[in-house]
Amino acid sequence: MISQIAAAQSNIEIAWGSTDIRYFHNEKPNDVSGSALELTAWRGERVNAQFVVWNEGETEQGAAFTLANLTDNRDNEISSENISAGYVETVVTDTFSGCGRHEVEKYGTYVVADMIDNKTSRIFAPDDTRGAWMTIQIPQEAKAGIYMGSVTVESKDGTTQVLKYSVKVLDRILPSPDQWNFHLDFWQNPYAIARVHNVDLWSEEHFEAMRPYMLMLASAGQKVITTTLIDKPWNGQTLDPFGSMVTWIKKADGEWEYDFSIFDMWVEFMMDCGITQEIACYSMIPWNLSFQYFDEASKTNKYIKSSPGKKLYNEHWGRMLEQFAAHLKDKDWFDITCIAMDERALDQMQKGIRLIHEKAPGLKISLAGNNHPEIEKDLYDYSVDEQDKNQFSESVIERRRAEGKKTTYYT
Repeated sequence: MISQIAAAQSNIEIAWGSTDIRYFHNEKPNDVSGSALELTAWRGERVNAQFVVWNEGETEQGAAFTLANLTDNRDNEISSENISAGYVETVVTDTFSGCGRHEVEKYGTYVVADMIDNKTSRIFAPDDTRGAWMTIQIPQEAKAGIYMGSVTVESKDGTTQVLKYSVKVLDRILPSPDQWNFHLDFWQNPYAIARVHNVDLWSEEHFEAMRPYMLMLASAGQKVITTTLIDKPWNGQTLDPFGSMVTWIKKADGEWEYDFSIFDMWVEFMMDCGITQEIACYSMIPWNLSFQYFDEASKTNKYIKSSPGKKLYNEHWGRMLEQFAAHLKDKDWFDITCIAMDERALDQMQKGIRLIHEKAPGLKISLAGNNHPEIEKDLYDYSVDEQDKNQFSESVIERRRAEGKKTTYYT
């Protein structure tokens, strides 16, 4: 239901939309409703809705929204602190998908509603439309019942409109995200957050900027902390390349030293955000097989290039694996850590696995890549391409589950 609470006529219109639709910024929305929205949730569940705001006038118009507490007829209340909303802003994209070279000139660009802003007010140009995504987190301690809520949209000219909705809270409890059984692994890129927020890498300001993102990730059920052991494990294919969280140092006397301080800070921070089940370390087998280290004698960064199975490779990684395993045991992280690889060939994987077993016995291994039955038993966390997901037999999946291993697929 929409109620008008001011005599002035506004060019701003509002309605409930669908969570299945991305509303175009320059089109009047279809499939919208002014009727009161009805939602249903368990205690502890998070539910979503989308309302739509658009300007039918010929001049720009400001609009801001506020969210009311949820209340039932027995004076029970769910605070608006458990409700968040933001306008869905547009981003520029194209039709490219998959891996490989992105040849921009081959694809026509367009804008799509995708980014949920955290601002509650904005200026609407003539014929401008925006969805606003609303998330309601029902506390586990909430009482079962039917709660009434509202969204108030106030235009710059003083006109106020209200969208009403209800949430039927059932007397069932959804466990907290850290208790969910499904294995979720979204890779994190702290380097991108430092650039976007214009803060120094690994500074106090950097960690403060990252916390809201990582808390949101933990609330989705994320299980894995993404870490890097080397510089550019994916050969810099992302806009913000991943650096190394471990500094490899060749001392002037030829001995090797490994500084794990950034790795430790990152892991401890992520655990404090609630992501604690697994640490994935990329990668012993990077895409370009080049390994940066700091040469103390020349005070410059240098590189070793070698492939799995080669003497130089085995020496370079063998030393590090022994010290890394000892460090993980000191931190009590050894049992949850995986040396992680991404889409590497079978022969390279087999040689890398042999070295891990030799130099760091018991250290877990993960792979996101093709289905390789020859190494399946060596992999604790095995995620195959979606096209290969049916190549795992039910008996293999059940055996792996009984062994406490993770078997997933990725897109």
